[in-house]
Amino acid sequence: MDIFHSFERAKRRDFSIVGHGKVQLTFPNIINRLCLKTREKDVNELISENLKFKNNIRLIKDKLEIDLALFKSLFAGAIYDIVNHLSILFRQSQVTDLTTMFMVGGYSECYLLQEAIRFKFSSLRVLIPPNSVLSVLKGAVLYGHSPRTFQSRISTFTYGIETTEPFRKGYPVDKKIFINGKSHCDKIFCIHVKDGEHVNLGKSVSKAYKTIDPDQTHMEFIVYASIKRTPKFTDEDGCFQLGSLTVDVSKMSCNKYGEKQIRLELIYGGTELEAIATDTTTGKTSREHFTLARAGHRC
Repeated sequence: MDIFHSFERAKRRDFSIVGHGKVQLTFPNIINRLCLKTREKDVNELISENLKFKNNIRLIKDKLEIDLALFKSLFAGAIYDIVNHLSILFRQSQVTDLTTMFMVGGYSECYLLQEAIRFKFSSLRVLIPPNSVLSVLKGAVLYGHSPRTFQSRISTFTYGIETTEPFRKGYPVDKKIFINGKSHCDKIFCIHVKDGEHVNLGKSVSKAYKTIDPDQTHMEFIVYASIKRTPKFTDEDGCFQLGSLTVDVSKMSCNKYGEKQIRLELIYGGTELEAIATDTTTGKTSREHFTLARAGHRC
């Protein structure tokens, strides 16, 4: 923890006024003693065996001195990815008239990142609030108390329901399944909201779904998200399961085609995903329980 805290302090330093030199990090003596005990060499001896580091890193008592250029290189990959990602975002039509950027979160206090962003986006005014590391936390608390503060958000994923449809020409053969003697295509991604789409608070998407078996007593709707804008199937790369909804249709009567049909309305845009199921025959509605998928469950 001492090393972590020391590193966090060091990354906040303004290196713009220092072209060369060393960065000192706290390095408890216990580590050097452990090296002697387990490796029979001290830290400096181990460092000297590495050609990349032997002239750039040195332990002096409880301070680890790192060459400034080497220390700055530790951030190069992350800074490049952030700047590149922002460049892609700024090419979108929604932000063409952007004039000001706020940097929040712990990493925003890193002068190297600030310098890179100000250089890349020199036409923008870049603001970093005091204690920006706490800005995200404070914002989350304020939003929790007043969720209607934000009236819309931009969807970061494509959301939809896994469905099964009668098999037609063009569907993959490996997705063909048979139910009651009839061929169907399984694992179809029925899109509700697309990646990049503006989602207003309380936005609802309503679609009709039918049972396959006339004796079916429940309909299970598995909710998926995808990093792709227009996924076709739920087992594609980039798709992952969010959870499921189970609707009781045991008391519903079948239509003349032997089907039970409900209209499922999913309400997006808020802090929770809500679902309302409507019997299209009687008009009776019910709010359904959304069960989250287990952590890490992905296709």
